[in-house]
Amino acid sequence: MEGLTTASASTSSTRSSIIAQPTLGSTHTNTIEGFWSLLKRAGYGQHHHYSKLYTLLYLAEACWKYNMRKNDNAFRAFLRGCFG
Repeated sequence: MEGLTTASASTSSTRSSIIAQPTLGSTHTNTIEGFWSLLKRAGYGQHHHYSKLYTLLYLAEACWKYNMRKNDNAFRAFLRGCFG
């Protein structure tokens, strides 16, 4: 099965079982869970409320922040995106 990795885990009866974990390269389900937790935390803390009118903008902001979290020059990339 493409896109699935397997991991063996021993049980109390000393037999091994196979657990399928969905992955695609270095992307796995923890990635989306981490992103959603940051989005929820921003809703509780920074924004306090997500207006339905601006929900896509809040989501775009969260995506940009998540994608740039390891970039040392994120502000420069932001300015380059704004002003060409």
